[in-house]
Amino acid sequence: MDEGRKKGLAFSVSEDQVREDFVNYLLETKEIPPDASTAAQIVKIKKHYQLFSKCEGPYTAHWGARCIWEHTEEYTYKDTETVFVDKYGTEYRYQHDGTTPVSREVTKTGYRTVVDRVEQVNREINNNYSELIHAQGVITPLSNWIIERFSKEKTTVASLSDGDFSGCAVTEQRDRGRVTTLADTNCKNACLSYVKTIIPGNRYGNFTFDFKSDFKISEEYYIPVYQVEYTYNHRQYEVWFSGYEKGVWFSEKTPNSSKIKSPGKVSKLLYTSSIVFFVIDAALLVLAAMIGNSQPLSTMWTLLTIILVVFGAFIGCLIAGGIFGKIDSITSGRWTDVKSQLTEIYHNEEMTLQIRKLKMEQIVKKFVAEETKISRRRKRRILIPTISILVIISSVLIAKQVIIPMVNYSNAEKLLASGKYSEAVEAFQNLGDYRDSKNKVAEALVAKGDYVSAIALYEEMGNQEKAKEYASLAIEQQVAESKEVGRKTQIGSIITIGNYDAVVLNKESDRILIMLLRYSGSDHSRNLNTVYQKNYDYKSSSWESSSIRAFLNGAFLDEFQESINRLILETDLPNITQSGKDLGTTKDKVFLLSAVSDKRYIDAIIDNGIIINSTTFTRTPAGSTTVVSIDVENYFDGTGNHYAMGEQEVSNSYYIRPCMWLDIS
Repeated sequence: MDEGRKKGLAFSVSEDQVREDFVNYLLETKEIPPDASTAAQIVKIKKHYQLFSKCEGPYTAHWGARCIWEHTEEYTYKDTETVFVDKYGTEYRYQHDGTTPVSREVTKTGYRTVVDRVEQVNREINNNYSELIHAQGVITPLSNWIIERFSKEKTTVASLSDGDFSGCAVTEQRDRGRVTTLADTNCKNACLSYVKTIIPGNRYGNFTFDFKSDFKISEEYYIPVYQVEYTYNHRQYEVWFSGYEKGVWFSEKTPNSSKIKSPGKVSKLLYTSSIVFFVIDAALLVLAAMIGNSQPLSTMWTLLTIILVVFGAFIGCLIAGGIFGKIDSITSGRWTDVKSQLTEIYHNEEMTLQIRKLKMEQIVKKFVAEETKISRRRKRRILIPTISILVIISSVLIAKQVIIPMVNYSNAEKLLASGKYSEAVEAFQNLGDYRDSKNKVAEALVAKGDYVSAIALYEEMGNQEKAKEYASLAIEQQVAESKEVGRKTQIGSIITIGNYDAVVLNKESDRILIMLLRYSGSDHSRNLNTVYQKNYDYKSSSWESSSIRAFLNGAFLDEFQESINRLILETDLPNITQSGKDLGTTKDKVFLLSAVSDKRYIDAIIDNGIIINSTTFTRTPAGSTTVVSIDVENYFDGTGNHYAMGEQEVSNSYYIRPCMWLDIS
């Protein structure tokens, strides 16, 4: 390549021709409004020389693939199917009343893929490549347009003089490395695409492709173009014209700021909006399905209202899009007609240029006036039903979110004022977060006497002051309710106290004696046997000094909430050995039965072995260092089979059964 010579194309299109082509560009470009032909004003016309490199050279491509030839063939096979036959012999494929299932052998047709041949194919491509690339190795819409025009016209290049470049903006920057790299990439991609179309067989696998090239820049060409900057409706645009071909232009962005709306824009916007609303509605439906079981009814009604409104917007946009589509089609026809008139006048050489411009301005002025009137009528026709729909939707929403809740709130207040507390609680709960409905629910619960629920609600709302205020009342309420339950029980009844199930052993006018049977809480590692294993003092000969007594009247008693602790009575307990020795009395709230003084309860337990059918301990000493246990399952002598624990092995079948007297006065 001769570095001293500049080759390319000289400007053969004049600036006046560009001005003429500019009007043709405005008239012939579909997206540009008709009024632009008279309203657009050229600001600047500038000559440019764009530098391009011709990159060429040989390349070699090796490729290989495991090619497979196959075809699909039809075959038949025997199968058994069930049909249903009625009494007339008519066959059905599904069960009907009065039909009998019958199995029969049938011939069916299937299809399978048969591989005819598998062959490893390896081939090589040797060829030459030539491509025009921007000298900076960049790809832009403008450079692609210039390359396409230059390659299409097959114009003969010539040497350019310094005068050819006078008054031109010239691209002189070069990046030969990027040019050759871009040529290599383009050629490789094109070759790869071609290879994949010529691979034999129906399909292939294990594909390999190796590409090598030796590209060099052989020539550089300067291509002339005009850059035209113009204004339209107070905005600036640009368009490029070929410097050697008359009537050839390129523009990335066309004017869209006309007062006359472009055909298709409104309908496209509406159709796009309908898709957006549809997606939102679908997402809301999925959300409703996911949270439906965990949300209050008021929340779900609100969500359903939103879903219906969005669905209405989707339908409205879809219908309006169809209407505007027809309107846009009519508008597009008017644009075409007006542009045809303007084009005919502009190319009428029998008129002077001044007359042509005047007539074009008159046509545009008339067209704009007509479009303005049509647009106003269209807006009125669309605006009235749109406003009506919005008013209806707004009315529904206002009624749903404001008026109806206001009425329901007023009715709920009347229920509360009239002493219908349960109905008031339900009414305020249905209002959800409307105004102070939650506080009203708490007030109604307090008035109803349900302090526990009221406290929980106040804590949920973060009102700890109110929660503390009603805590003592809640305890009193729980105590009263527990006493009422106790008064209704009978000897032998099973009741729940804290995390334990208990049986009533005795009932007096103002108190009941209960025995805990089993742990019923959520900690599955806990049971009364576990308590015994960890706390029973085997070496104590006295209930008074035993660690199990200290545990039951200490840590074990603390497990129960205050309302239960208020019911547990402290009792004087006699402690007598089996031999009749009196060890005095102790004061206890929680205790074990005595094998001597509580024999009637033990006899009742033994008689009713369904309640307790395992060995249990008492507080009665059997000797100097042991305590007595009662074997309920092996009761022989009428007093219980008493063992000295010091003589037995510890077994999981030995339990303690804590007892307590509860106040029911």
